[in-house]
Amino acid sequence: MKKLLTFFVVLFFASLLNAETPEAAKKAETLPPQEQTPPSAQQQTPPVAAEKEKQENAVLKVGTTANYKPFSYIGMSFEPIGFEIDLIEELAKKVGFKYEIKDMSFDKIIPSIQNSSIDMGIAAIDITADRKALVDFTNPYFKTVAVYIKHKSNEDLNDKADLKDKKIGVEKGTSLEKLANSIEGAQVEHFSSSFLGISNLKNKTYDAIIIDLVEASGHLEKNKDLVKFFEEGDGTDGFGIAFAKGKNETLMTKINEALETLKSDGTYDDLLTKYHLK
Repeated sequence: MKKLLTFFVVLFFASLLNAETPEAAKKAETLPPQEQTPPSAQQQTPPVAAEKEKQENAVLKVGTTANYKPFSYIGMSFEPIGFEIDLIEELAKKVGFKYEIKDMSFDKIIPSIQNSSIDMGIAAIDITADRKALVDFTNPYFKTVAVYIKHKSNEDLNDKADLKDKKIGVEKGTSLEKLANSIEGAQVEHFSSSFLGISNLKNKTYDAIIIDLVEASGHLEKNKDLVKFFEEGDGTDGFGIAFAKGKNETLMTKINEALETLKSDGTYDDLLTKYHLK
């Protein structure tokens, strides 16, 4: 009986020794330990590449003032159109940047560039010494002159000197303010668009207004009761695209090069012709 009991005990332990190893245990025994990749090293883009990708995908905000036909004005689709809008489109193609147009009052453009609300401004912005102290400019893309307009019935005004002590209207924030302020005793008042200036001149609220030649041509064509009585250089280097000071040298260089290409391949002249600027 003892022998029989001993036999069964031995048989029981033998079966335990020969039992199949559980699957999880087998894997743990047969597979080598794997090195874990630190989370910080998993699929990280190098900083330089990330910054480059960010710049390539950036959409530049372009400020304009869409009340200045034919440079920038509201079209039938209620979006800004005009010479400057087409010019930015052509420059973007040549240089390779994306952009969106932001319509704003003229006197807000340079402050918006300075506080980074927009990336650049194109709104018939005259390049002057005062403005060059605030922002950087591309090479000029257009030049014009200042035109003095009066009501046809006003026989007292025949020259700039006749404006002494007179009431003169000029658009706020433009370089033409400086011309108006230089006239002895002149009462300088501001309007927000040339259309308002023309309206006030027709109502004889002003004795005269000062606007640039291109804009004046359109208004004089439509308003036969108004006439030009004086014309002079506006004291600027022409219209330029404005950027934040000291931050966009590379982009500005590319835009200047693209502008020269547009002039040499005929695209620039085509835009001038399209908007009756030549």
